[in-house]
Amino acid sequence: GGGGGADATPPPPAPAPMGPLGIAAHRVELPSSRVRGDLTIQHKIQEAHRKLEERQRKKRSYRDLCFFLLFYLTYLGIVWDQRSAYESFKIESALKDIFVDEEFLRTDTHVLKTYEDIGEVSEFWQWMKGPFLNAISETNEYELSYVLRFNRLLGGPRIRQLRVRDNSCAIPSQLQRFYRHTGCYAFYSATATDTLPYGPYSKAARDDAERLGLDAHTYVDERLAVMANASTNELQNERCRLHEDGFCYRTTNSPQTFGRVSTYDGNGYYIDLQYNNDAAREQVDMLEANGWIDLQTRAVLITVNVFNPHVNYIASLQ
Repeated sequence: GGGGGADATPPPPAPAPMGPLGIAAHRVELPSSRVRGDLTIQHKIQEAHRKLEERQRKKRSYRDLCFFLLFYLTYLGIVWDQRSAYESFKIESALKDIFVDEEFLRTDTHVLKTYEDIGEVSEFWQWMKGPFLNAISETNEYELSYVLRFNRLLGGPRIRQLRVRDNSCAIPSQLQRFYRHTGCYAFYSATATDTLPYGPYSKAARDDAERLGLDAHTYVDERLAVMANASTNELQNERCRLHEDGFCYRTTNSPQTFGRVSTYDGNGYYIDLQYNNDAAREQVDMLEANGWIDLQTRAVLITVNVFNPHVNYIASLQ
């Protein structure tokens, strides 16, 4: 009976920690080989899912490609079925002959000259007022606005130019004294494009200035100063209202034009000619008299759209 020595009973183990639901949590040690096996199976399942999705994606792509090719071939078949290459060639040749190969008026030149021979601004205006206006102002038995009698004009022919800003290039300081009155004008590019109006003021601007007792230049400056806080579109529309047609920069939805020197966007300074020959001639005379083409001009583009109902053919000339 003495004191409890070495034969005393060891204390009981500490109770297992309780989980959030009052359930005792026991740590179970799994063999490392089993853990690796579970990870390998999970990786294989994920890889199988990825390959399945990739196969389905490729299948959808092939299906979409087949549908597109079917649509494209059907479209080409319908188009070619409705068009005759021979008729198209005849119309294009006839239009080229009357616009490009037609000779200048005898009163304008004493030698044989066509569009391809234009080498200066005066010759361009001779071609405009000669072969071009004569071509777009033909009359059939009923109405105006026909080319070669059967090709109906779709809208008025559009004359458009693109310009560059004054002093858009740098002149070496040693040579600046030789160019004080001419300026420097760069090749056409998006960064050098000019968008400011120029040339004569419109009849509306001149009438408003006369009513207010001002000269046209002062009236236009004051009018634009009043609209200094207006939006860009509103300000540009007002500038165009104050200037004659063709002397104001406008934006269009026309595509780019690829030329020999540069690529030109679809915007610019343009005027749509009237159907009537006399009215169209007055517009061209106005452009020539007011210096529509000058040192800042970099490209002049003329667009004519015609429709020939006999062969169901639309031709766009530029």
